[in-house]
Amino acid sequence: MSLQTKIRTLIKSHKSSIPKLAAAIGVPEQTLMYSLRAGGKIPFETVVKIAREYRVPLETFAEEGPEKEATVEYETLQYASEILDLALRKANKQLFVRQSEEVPLNLESFLWWWESNSGRLENFDSVKPYVDFFEPPSNDSNIIQPVEVGRRSLAAVYFKLQSAEELSHTLDGFSAPLNRDLVSAHLTALDRNEPVITYPTLDESLPDGTRVSGKYRRVLAPLTHDGRTIIVNFSQQIPDHPLPLSASG
Repeated sequence: MSLQTKIRTLIKSHKSSIPKLAAAIGVPEQTLMYSLRAGGKIPFETVVKIAREYRVPLETFAEEGPEKEATVEYETLQYASEILDLALRKANKQLFVRQSEEVPLNLESFLWWWESNSGRLENFDSVKPYVDFFEPPSNDSNIIQPVEVGRRSLAAVYFKLQSAEELSHTLDGFSAPLNRDLVSAHLTALDRNEPVITYPTLDESLPDGTRVSGKYRRVLAPLTHDGRTIIVNFSQQIPDHPLPLSASG
């Protein structure tokens, strides 16, 4: 039984008509009428609409070949493949990149974003609130230079920062060995030209007199934007290693 015959049979079984079906699925009546003629071509999207209208599975419309196996015309199969590919890419973007205010960015999402953009600073609206941006240091730099602080990055939330200037002030209060370690970590990411994941430990006094100690997860990744390179820092606390703040003696 051909695809056209199956659709005509469905129309009849539902006590409907071609004009009624055309109106229901938003297809011109003449177009649907010509498509249902013997040898006519029916776009895959039209088949999907008919299946939804009559609440039947798409398998209902599969054609039967000489061996009674379900077959589909090449054009229809190709169109279905394109739709599936588009749907999968859209789903991936929603699942791994776009983050709501209630669901913080996770490590896997950040890495997928970096890889999907090939290290370019693009499509980052949903990533931006959770990361900090830095100028790439030179070999003789003594401290890293923040460019922008994400309002929900670990540094912004933990140190109660709102700007790159405030982060610079906090970094100025860190010990020289820690700042040298930060410069070295940024240089490593630049040299490898890929995300570098580490688990640093902090044990420092802040400018306001409090002390911070603990371990966290950090990803440093180089990004290219407008012909220049910057470093993006995505950090998150480790559940079993909180960063407690305590007043210094």
